[in-house]
Amino acid sequence: MLCQTGPASSQQGASPVREPVRIGATMSITGKAYSVQGGYGREGYLLCQKHLNMQGGLLGRPVEFLIYDDESDEKTAARLYERLIVEDKVDAILGPYGTAITEAVADIPDKHRKVMVAANAATSSIWEKGRRYLIMVLAPVDSAASGALDLAARNGLKKVAIINQDALLPKAVAKTTNELAKSKGLDVVAFEAYPDGTSDFSPLLKKMQETAPDLLVIASVRLDDHVTILRQMRGMNFDAKMVSNLPYGLLPEFYQQLGKDAEFVYSATFWEAGLPNPGNRDFVAAYQSEFNRAPAVQSANSYAGCQLFAEAVRQAGTTGSEKLR
Repeated sequence: MLCQTGPASSQQGASPVREPVRIGATMSITGKAYSVQGGYGREGYLLCQKHLNMQGGLLGRPVEFLIYDDESDEKTAARLYERLIVEDKVDAILGPYGTAITEAVADIPDKHRKVMVAANAATSSIWEKGRRYLIMVLAPVDSAASGALDLAARNGLKKVAIINQDALLPKAVAKTTNELAKSKGLDVVAFEAYPDGTSDFSPLLKKMQETAPDLLVIASVRLDDHVTILRQMRGMNFDAKMVSNLPYGLLPEFYQQLGKDAEFVYSATFWEAGLPNPGNRDFVAAYQSEFNRAPAVQSANSYAGCQLFAEAVRQAGTTGSEKLR
């Protein structure tokens, strides 16, 4: 288990320093499923912590993050959020990485009546269960393939195939993709799910190849799945005109692992480094300087969620959940 904290408390004899605003979170620092994404998410939180403290902290107090490694595991994350609230007694909590882990911990904020800004989860179903203390940041990811479907329809393509991991977010994306494709007059020629943990996709891809789709939509929350599927497609000369995946084609690691095989894969995104939004260029430069690598979308998600929380604290004048909410 990894723990990352912010500024140290004052030493004995030094000028008194007000107790920090302690913000708790988990992130997938290890674990095969999400460690790449979780690393970027953690860095987004830490950069936000640094910038808030450069601006005088919150409520006149320094900001200190306490980030535990949930090891990409839902039960571990739930246990750690209970620990953050009950044992560590943090002032506030921010969300973990991803839909599956956020869903696993989403009842804990309501149980303790503690606001949680969920900066890295985007599946609509999480927010459709009457939870009162969970705050969404991202646009719903269910329609992640809508841009690719629009491109396909506008360019005269007709046949769509969909494959999805049997997990919460991928199933939501696949369901909405099927509905959107039909609404645009496209023909869904194949729609198949695969079990979590699959490593050989060739039988499934052969079934897809036989339907000769113009657009293949891949819905999975595992970067390794996207990489393996693309490699196996190239190996069997399965050459759809378009391939669409979740926002993993945006990760530098996707292109680093696939090289030229990553070309012509279309990915939706919540954010892009080149956007002209106020402050975006400064964020990208500061991140690059701090971590010696470019930010990914998960970095921006975490930073934005943290800034949203900070602005709410400023306006509420407290970290108390009722006013904050």
